[in-house]
Amino acid sequence: EAGIKARFFNNRLRADLSVFYTDIDDKQVREEVPGGVGLWQFSNAAKAHTTGVELEFTALLLKNLEVYGGVGYACTEVDDWIGTARGAAIDYSGNQLPWAPDLTANIGVSYQWDNGLYGLADVSWTGKQYFDAANMLTENGYALVNLKAGYKRGHWDISIWCKNLFDEAYANKKVNDFRGRTMVEDGAPLTVGLTLSWRM
Repeated sequence: EAGIKARFFNNRLRADLSVFYTDIDDKQVREEVPGGVGLWQFSNAAKAHTTGVELEFTALLLKNLEVYGGVGYACTEVDDWIGTARGAAIDYSGNQLPWAPDLTANIGVSYQWDNGLYGLADVSWTGKQYFDAANMLTENGYALVNLKAGYKRGHWDISIWCKNLFDEAYANKKVNDFRGRTMVEDGAPLTVGLTLSWRM
């Protein structure tokens, strides 16, 4: 891994850039137990590598107005992995690693008033990813928008927040059962809450 940290305009603009390459041996993977009985096991089975780049930045545009964000791109590939499915051996070499979106990004803006009021909004993007070694269970890219407004005074902080403002439908997990049916764990829907906290 290599990176660079840059500061401009008396630290009003900060940017961090990094590139990385990871070579993985004996990666822990989830696969079907031989015999096709619908049971699963974890094995240290795969050799794989990951190449990517990440950029993060923070910009203080005005005294109390800050913009922040980041973007990351990762290319993952299985180099050597003979797995099982329905009791048969399958070569997963060349496939993308599960649970590894190719592109992630976020951008947000926050404002802090002198009287303790504050607000922020951000949007995040998660690119296409696979949930299985065969790269058959996929989730296309999706964006989530979050809002938060609050008031800080001394050690106290009270805020009202909204996650997934537009009630975007997406999957956190997908698996096939032994009958071949796909089961999906949905991501959190539109959620609104109130938080009261005290910090030392």
